[in-house]
Amino acid sequence: MVLNLNKTSNLPLIRVAVVSLKGTMNIITNEDGQITASGMDGLLMDAVLKALGYRYELVIPSDREWGRLEKGNWTGLIGEVVNNRADLAWTWLAPTEERHKVVDFSNIYYSEAITFGVTKPYPIPTAYAIFYPFDLPAWIGVFVIILLMPLLFLIIRARYSYLELFLNIFASILKQPLMISINSGKVLILLISWLLFTLLISCFYSSVLLSFLTKPLIPKVIRNFQELSDVVSKGYLECYASKQSYVLPYLLHSEEEYLKNLGKTIVKNDWNIIDFENAPIKTTKNIAIINSELYFHIKNGMPDSRFLIISHDRLHSSHCSVAMRKDFCCKESLNVMLTRATEAGLFNYYLKRFHFNEMVARSDETEEGKPLTVTDFSGVFILLISGILFSVLTFIVEIAFRNGAHKYLA
Repeated sequence: MVLNLNKTSNLPLIRVAVVSLKGTMNIITNEDGQITASGMDGLLMDAVLKALGYRYELVIPSDREWGRLEKGNWTGLIGEVVNNRADLAWTWLAPTEERHKVVDFSNIYYSEAITFGVTKPYPIPTAYAIFYPFDLPAWIGVFVIILLMPLLFLIIRARYSYLELFLNIFASILKQPLMISINSGKVLILLISWLLFTLLISCFYSSVLLSFLTKPLIPKVIRNFQELSDVVSKGYLECYASKQSYVLPYLLHSEEEYLKNLGKTIVKNDWNIIDFENAPIKTTKNIAIINSELYFHIKNGMPDSRFLIISHDRLHSSHCSVAMRKDFCCKESLNVMLTRATEAGLFNYYLKRFHFNEMVARSDETEEGKPLTVTDFSGVFILLISGILFSVLTFIVEIAFRNGAHKYLA
């Protein structure tokens, strides 16, 4: 599809293949029918070509792809240039060895690292928050100590039965008074050490539980590609990458086995990033996306999009360049003007302005506090009901046992 910018101008005309990409290459139609390009790449393209004294028309490939070799033919932006339907291709295009065989590339005007982002996990339900403050080994340790302490009191000849000591010790952890008389120095020392232990355990538990109820616990986030490959291979997470980028070939031909396995899994499941292009991420599933940091900032700037946590692990560096026909007449002048614009900080200016717009878009999104609900305490209620049912069951068993014993004696 060809969009004419200005039919009346006598300036030389250049055909530029572009793909609409929110924030990067925005195509805008004015009231008088004039077509303009906006976004970071769009503004840079407009400035450079106007400085060179050209007018341009936009050519949009029907498949909306950047360009890959498929059954001997090039698709997308590269295909438009190769088939002479466009002189240039200009939308966040990475120069690769395969593409270099059919088109020429300008000087690089932007570089950044390729990493991955993971959708921020949903908070862990607070229904069972009473069990979250300690992990399993800590809980086991506390219960073992509660069982052993009555034995220590019995060893130093405390004048109580094991059951009485156990109930007293268990109650003291719940901040109840400890009803054990001190009949020797040994008992006093043991009581003091136990009271210090219960004080610390109770304080730790209460403070951590309160923090979980105030701000729900977030599951551990994946931090590097090795962890990502592991969870993806186990089926816990879906990982998306662009078929048009160099990411998949890089993964599939990597010397690292975990990266190669990650690439094979992505190809096998056809997890294509195109599913989330130009749209906020609204899936309820936890997913990962391999792309540039700028891509994640764009997504995080979209209203109603799930927030992406960006990893600090880097896969490789990605470069942005302009694709040109092999016989394009003005390669040198385009390179000179593009280099001047880059060194003058023009693209960085557009980039910072775009990020500022993102921050403004996100500034209205504030987290509102909410009161604790019945759901937050459901774990406590379940524990209480379970205790009541167990008590009733014990009571019934005691009655049945006593009646059986009476009949036996009779």
